[in-house]
Amino acid sequence: NDYHYGSDFYSGCDSDGPSSQGEDAELDVESDVDIPISKPESDKLDDNASDISILNHNSSMRKIVESSIKSLPTPLPIWLQSDQDLPVLTLPKSSEDLLLPTHQVLPACAIYEVLRKFSSEVRLSPFRLEDFMAALQSEEMTTLLAEVHVQLLKSMLREEDVQQTWFGPLDQKDSTYSVLNFADTLTWPEVMRIYMQSDPTFAPALSLLESCEYPFTTCDVRLNLLKILTDHFLCKTAVRQKFLSEGNIKYNDHCRVCHKVGDLLCCETCPAVYHLHCLDPPLEHVPNEDWQCPICTAQLCKGVTDCLSDVERSGFLCRQESLGYDRHGRKYCFIARRIFVEETGSREEIDGDEETIAVEDRKTWYYSSPHQFEQLLAALNKTDFEKALCQELYNLRPEILRQMALTIQLTNKNKGNNKSYLELDEEVAREASQTVVKVEKEEDGEADENLSVDAIKTEKEKIETDEVVEECGERSGTPTKSKSQSPLPADVIFKLGMEGRHKTYVNQYTSNPLALNKNQEAEERDRKRYLSHKFSITGCGEFKWLGSTFGNRTIMQQTVRSTLLQLHSQLPAIFMHPNWAGSMRKSWIQAVNQSVSPADLGRVLSILVACIRPVVFSSVWHESLGHIRLQRQTALEREERKKVDK
Repeated sequence: NDYHYGSDFYSGCDSDGPSSQGEDAELDVESDVDIPISKPESDKLDDNASDISILNHNSSMRKIVESSIKSLPTPLPIWLQSDQDLPVLTLPKSSEDLLLPTHQVLPACAIYEVLRKFSSEVRLSPFRLEDFMAALQSEEMTTLLAEVHVQLLKSMLREEDVQQTWFGPLDQKDSTYSVLNFADTLTWPEVMRIYMQSDPTFAPALSLLESCEYPFTTCDVRLNLLKILTDHFLCKTAVRQKFLSEGNIKYNDHCRVCHKVGDLLCCETCPAVYHLHCLDPPLEHVPNEDWQCPICTAQLCKGVTDCLSDVERSGFLCRQESLGYDRHGRKYCFIARRIFVEETGSREEIDGDEETIAVEDRKTWYYSSPHQFEQLLAALNKTDFEKALCQELYNLRPEILRQMALTIQLTNKNKGNNKSYLELDEEVAREASQTVVKVEKEEDGEADENLSVDAIKTEKEKIETDEVVEECGERSGTPTKSKSQSPLPADVIFKLGMEGRHKTYVNQYTSNPLALNKNQEAEERDRKRYLSHKFSITGCGEFKWLGSTFGNRTIMQQTVRSTLLQLHSQLPAIFMHPNWAGSMRKSWIQAVNQSVSPADLGRVLSILVACIRPVVFSSVWHESLGHIRLQRQTALEREERKKVDK
């Protein structure tokens, strides 16, 4: 009784009456192949090519429709079949080697995957998922966290330049551009707030920024804001161009060092090209093997660049496909060297009813080590309910074990003298296994009995797993159990990310001039040159913060105070108010040292500006500094306004 698409158009195809023949004659369909067919003399038709082709087409269509009617419908997933009495599948305990709680792990992975796959468009050097999570849960402003926000903001501003968007009147274009384009690692939160205030689509993100002193806030707020930023980034022109040109590396035409043409050596993993004599050290001959440029070599990140799939390594962008589903509809994925299991939108209760689950309440499991992966495989039904899922897991088993072995190796390398979570978890699993074996032997009374077939198979898989771990350690030239000095206390259980790489992260796109091609470097240079008649942007006159721009709130407040005091000391006394040299200056310095909140700093800055003589400011800047709200105006809106004015 199931409905099949197209079956109602030929409901009378099995009848031989004149009605079906009449319906056949009414069909206005032509065929390119004319095959003579035999027909009864009592049912003669006009013997022309068109009638024969129509009849031939109708008979073939009947066969197709009849075969489609007899075919079985697409089966429902097993977790949606109400008549199935499914045994409950209890998954092994989730790993806890990541720094974030389980409900924040998948949102962080979604943001991380966008930043990793479009790293060249965002202009971020690769980093590990564990370092990103450490930056998210840190109470300080770290280098990695600041770079992620600044580069996402600059990528959106580059898109605004492409779309010819203005943020104020034309006569104030210089001042508005200076506010947006000169954002650094200390001023980016306020610049981001001003930019989002000009665009109504950023209303949810703006409410998050104004509800706290961002970025000194909770991890949930950081995740929500970064989710909004990455979603907007995926709609930009740079991402569309990446999709259109996937699979084909379009190499640059000019050398990255001298920006000249000639005989150029191409990098195997990026569009950069170099002259042989421009490299450091210079090359005399073209290498016979695959060659990577200095930027790609500097951006090698163990656990990231060596874990790319062959499809992604060849330049294709692929979505993160799931490995499969279990009997309860839970989705399995392999991301960042781990197996992730995500609960779907319904959960079966004990009494058989189903409860709809909100997205934020869905459970998440993840497994990071080879023995956890083997426990997961042992829990799944390989012959019935999870047959397709197990087949996919076994097909990827060598690669999964290799990447999980990398996780163990990285953990052992950075944990120092501390115990790691993965080590403790493996010890607990080993003790539990020995206890179970001992109980079974006592019950059977046959301690010297040969191993069963399943035990032999399990032992064989364990040996293969150990071989993969040892082989991974030998390839890197570092023993798997090697230890390094760790700054953590001895009683702290180590998790990857605690080593502090997120505090010393170096982005090659901002620190190395060779990371940008000729056009990108010219764009950055022209942006500064355009404003050079308003600012002193030479090396000796460039503005610099006096102190660290990273750390906790106290350190950054001290940096702002020290910079203000240095700024006022560089102003000649002749440019200041006549009463400035007296008691006014001393009271102002005292007010700066006592400033804690942004309102206090704004007040002392206003006093300093008021005490500077008006002749010091250029006429173009007078009464046009300090934009507190930008007026966004796209090229389309300007055209519409011109039409209205006409």
